[in-house]
Amino acid sequence: MISNMMKKSLAFLIALAFIGSSLSVPSFAAVKAGATCKTQGQAKTVSGLKYTCTKSGRKLVWSESMTSTATFNLIKPKLPTNFDFSKGQNLTLDITVESNIDLDKPLTQLQFKISSGQWTIPSQTRTIQGVVTQVSKSKSLLKYKIDFDLTEFDPIGNYNLVIEPFTSNAKPINLISNSKKIYPLSLTRNTWSKGELIKFSPLPTYEYTSFKNEKFSRKPWVGRNVTLLTYSPDLDPNVMTRILNALDAAYDSYKEITQFSPQLNKNYGGKLSIAEMTRETIGCGGGCGQLGSTGIELQTELFMRLYNGVKLYDQFDEVLFYELGRNFWNYGRYRNVLVGNTGNTKWFEVNQTGFAVFMRYFVTEVNKIPIGANDGPNKPGLEYKNDMLNLLTTYRLPTDNFSSTFFNSKYSGLGFGANGLWSSLIYYFMPSQDRSSYVSKFLLSLQSQGTPNSIADSVNNVVKSIGEALGRDISKEFYSDLNFGDARTL
Repeated sequence: MISNMMKKSLAFLIALAFIGSSLSVPSFAAVKAGATCKTQGQAKTVSGLKYTCTKSGRKLVWSESMTSTATFNLIKPKLPTNFDFSKGQNLTLDITVESNIDLDKPLTQLQFKISSGQWTIPSQTRTIQGVVTQVSKSKSLLKYKIDFDLTEFDPIGNYNLVIEPFTSNAKPINLISNSKKIYPLSLTRNTWSKGELIKFSPLPTYEYTSFKNEKFSRKPWVGRNVTLLTYSPDLDPNVMTRILNALDAAYDSYKEITQFSPQLNKNYGGKLSIAEMTRETIGCGGGCGQLGSTGIELQTELFMRLYNGVKLYDQFDEVLFYELGRNFWNYGRYRNVLVGNTGNTKWFEVNQTGFAVFMRYFVTEVNKIPIGANDGPNKPGLEYKNDMLNLLTTYRLPTDNFSSTFFNSKYSGLGFGANGLWSSLIYYFMPSQDRSSYVSKFLLSLQSQGTPNSIADSVNNVVKSIGEALGRDISKEFYSDLNFGDARTL
């Protein structure tokens, strides 16, 4: 017979064994790359990955490799041949994978790309990241849903669905079948228009007198406010109608916001003329608009950027919306309140070109015109615009003052000079509501300011005008918060 003492000892040992076994971790739970192991050469297989206990320095750790039984196969997704995203901004795609490996969510992109270096084509790259959701998992079959958030400003045309190689636990899966996949698809939407589109046709040849006072034959395309004088052959009337529709809408917005009309200078039948010119015959660089009066000349290559962008991608090149800002600059009045008695035109010139930079974005924003890529960095128009919006807050150093911000060229490498910073300044104070009213009040207030006797006075005229447009004093925000206090003593 077993004594009571022996019974108690046995019970204690059984309990201790039970506790020990309950605290131990199954050997497979600790098996992962980099985790410590006990016996060199030991091997285990987990989710299609083979882990081998190897020596790393003085430690034994698990290292992973694919097993001969690991499988991976991305089933080619069914893509729409021509997806219309004007009915809803989201494009939703399904992909299915056959695999016995634990997979991370795939990285996917929708990519629109036009090679750079083609002057008459609006080169750009637009990348939209996919939002991936795992829908189901059955044995070795995994299904995912991918959502791409498209906007009314995205270009139409040929895109690529890009699926990056899959990973497991954030590490590559070294199987031949696991490679980057690229699938082409075409996206379309309703092309931009405002109001009723009345189809235009060119009128009989017109003799145009250029800025250089030379005469050229041009074909007039006459809109409500604007006439395009072209010489490029075989222009599609539908495309020209869409271009004129956008320029007429921009002209209306300029006139309404500025409460100003350019003096009649270069024109066709009393309407602002935009003449297509060669590099040799144009009266300036790529494009130029008369200050405070009608008339724009545009180099052929830039005209074709506009034309091809609208025709192929429903995107409008920005140049003419910028040059309209030259025409609508009330030169005499603004010179009086920004130069006045100072004899210094530096701040005036920043405002003059900054106004055109700002207004090209604002009138296209007001009319929801999809703008094309900027010629410098070949970025999509809205992406480049966002760079400009953030100039004051993102790219400036905390030590940058008024002079270093507006009176040097340190920001030119971003594709913006002081003019872009002036535009960013106007957007910086822009309210979320009544935006057109804010811009209009600011410009009208600026024209009514007094004649400055110093640069400090002319800067303060802008500060007071922004404040009057907002209905509050912005002096502290401008001079202290933005570190522009040195402008008080210029």
